[in-house]
Amino acid sequence: MKAKTHKHLIEAGQLKACILGNHLFQPLLYAQKGCPISIAPVSLNESEKDFVVDLMQWLEANEASLQEKKTSIYLLRNKSRGSGIGFFEAGNFYPDFILWAVTGQQQVVAFIEPHGISHEGPEHPKVQFHKVIKDIEERLKDKYVRLESFIVTPTPIAAVIDRGLTRDEWAERHVLFMDSSAYLEKLMQNLIAGN
Repeated sequence: MKAKTHKHLIEAGQLKACILGNHLFQPLLYAQKGCPISIAPVSLNESEKDFVVDLMQWLEANEASLQEKKTSIYLLRNKSRGSGIGFFEAGNFYPDFILWAVTGQQQVVAFIEPHGISHEGPEHPKVQFHKVIKDIEERLKDKYVRLESFIVTPTPIAAVIDRGLTRDEWAERHVLFMDSSAYLEKLMQNLIAGN
């Protein structure tokens, strides 16, 4: 992020366009439910749009710090099943986003899934993927690449309290709740720590 990165949200009725210079394709589109306009490839859903907007705000607020560390951040929306990056080891899991943090030769590649977890517990393959990705990292044997995985969930912590985990215990499993503004800070600190 050597130069100021262009980022803003354009709203036109039921459509929103996320312009994020760090994304490899422009724009990311969101259409509210019931919008008469169809978008191909499929538009962002609500939690995906919220994640992208939160990331845009975080990048804006942390631009000077990233420049000081000489860290660049890139985002790519993953394609769907059959044409995107998927992981057989996690039940053919195709995370929605790939987020890179690059500092010199060091790269952190994070697979991000904005996803509700009201029907999933701590043993679900998508939740356990934070461990599986470390096995894949080990097989890469590249000292310059670290792999991570996160679920950022719009599900309130109260809706899954019966699973027996606290917010911090979910975070240890790389599940971050979007109902707290701190979720993106935790995610980004994980990506840029040690770079």
